[in-house]
Amino acid sequence: MWLQKNSKRYLRTDIFEKYYQLLKSSAQRTNILALQKLDEILRDGYILLPSDGNKLDSYLLDLLGKDNVCDGANNAVRRCAYRLCARRNNPRIRDICLRLLKEEICLDNKMSIIPVLSQNISSEKFNQSISTLESISGLSYQQIRLAQFACPDLNIQQLEKDFIYSFLDENDITALRFLPIIFDEQPPNSFNGLEYLNNDLFGELANHSDPWVQKYALGTFSKRKRFHIEDLKINPSEFLSMDAQPLKWIMTDIFLDKKFIGRNQDFVRYILSEHYLFTECDNRTKEGIAQGLLRYGYNTKLADAVISWYSQEKNKAIKVLLRSYMLMYQRKNREFDYILKLEKSNYYAEDESSGLYLPEYIRKRNFIFPFSAENKAIKLQSHQSKEVNCLFYIKLNKFGSIEGNYVEGDVINSTLSVENSIRELEKKINSQGGDDSEELKKLLEEVKELIENMETSRSIPKQKQLFKKISDHATKHGWFYAEIVALLGQQIINMLSG
Repeated sequence: MWLQKNSKRYLRTDIFEKYYQLLKSSAQRTNILALQKLDEILRDGYILLPSDGNKLDSYLLDLLGKDNVCDGANNAVRRCAYRLCARRNNPRIRDICLRLLKEEICLDNKMSIIPVLSQNISSEKFNQSISTLESISGLSYQQIRLAQFACPDLNIQQLEKDFIYSFLDENDITALRFLPIIFDEQPPNSFNGLEYLNNDLFGELANHSDPWVQKYALGTFSKRKRFHIEDLKINPSEFLSMDAQPLKWIMTDIFLDKKFIGRNQDFVRYILSEHYLFTECDNRTKEGIAQGLLRYGYNTKLADAVISWYSQEKNKAIKVLLRSYMLMYQRKNREFDYILKLEKSNYYAEDESSGLYLPEYIRKRNFIFPFSAENKAIKLQSHQSKEVNCLFYIKLNKFGSIEGNYVEGDVINSTLSVENSIRELEKKINSQGGDDSEELKKLLEEVKELIENMETSRSIPKQKQLFKKISDHATKHGWFYAEIVALLGQQIINMLSG
């Protein structure tokens, strides 16, 4: 991850390059992810090599120097860029940010510029300039005083309790949105000893009427080592009806409380269901769920949901997060290992690789995980039997149709009968098949006929047309073809053990 040089930790160029390539993506969410991760890397004490630092500074100068820099559509990208600028100590960046302090319309972005301007100057000198900054920016004197503490050079311990609570008393929305960011910019252990960072403050911010105050509070304070859902003082029944901004972080936060997960398994299964992921929530919410999985740790009960989600997900940033989860627990789950190896073997030259850095508060073993291309195969494991080693998966070609089926691997512990599985699948078609229910039922009848032929002939006949029909539903109804393959796996196990 880094080079040891004069007791400093230098980030490897190949790792930096992964994020630099993501910065040039046309997708804003991917840009935001890359900016956030670079900020986390530098916050955790890593230093860019001079050549990499120059490339990053050039990118930031180009981004902030565009004529339409204050376009409202790019607010979130610029906000993340300003936060990264505060770690660069570049005079040219400081000059352009001073100009943008006047041109920016978004007050949240103006607050994010202040830490850039407080770099490399004494507190006394900065305090003398606050009046000038106040007239330029339209921010209040107290807001500027608060914002400067997001600068890495300042000690957050200097923030006083009365000063922080004054913004709550006045309901200063701009300051309350930025308050959690100040803590977010510090190393995770820097605010553990602050007595006023307690459940009462956290609860007030997490329940604020402004969704952005909620969002930043939930995203920051949940990084504490001790976190409980009850600290939110929000009824879990209200989670799914929250505004889109805090909903992302609620989804992350619920995975931090293992007692909550244990007591609300139906709720967790629902948010990881195909229905919720692909019909009820947007990509930002899915990002939050994936981040929560990363921070929760490995759970065998969630593994199948991760595989199903990963096989159908199209968003690159979300796939990066899910792939990271599988890489982290590759040794604990053979299916994860198989998918990643199969993905690597099906690598297409035109696809770019990407990476995900895990900050200190969620890091388990490694600092970064390399990722290969988009997944070109979906691996589906059948129900398991102690008597037989057998693994089924459907391999998709680049056009999404099924090329064939393959038997290999390791399957144990199968107890369900084929008849019971068919009845369960019929119920699932009725509840989840939607407009395609009748067509799925017809396909199931063909599969039942195939199974009967297998029982009679004690052989496995080829059925290319049948699997071609199943492949037509692979994208929309991943659960259906997974169940079909499992049914066939059960039948083969019965044949071999009969």
